[in-house]
Amino acid sequence: MNETQGKTISIYFSDYEIPLLKKFDELCQQTYSTKSGWVKRRISEELRQRKLQGEKL
Repeated sequence: MNETQGKTISIYFSDYEIPLLKKFDELCQQTYSTKSGWVKRRISEELRQRKLQGEKL
């Protein structure tokens, strides 16, 4: 059996946050990035920055 190994998360946007989601869609289109790729890069950047600041993760 060939099973994919990984995890999925979902992000909920309230009605008042829909404009934010639309801007995020536009950003990803303009930068030729997937939403998941963009989020993963931001997480990596944040963790790298915190490590440089000496935080234990």
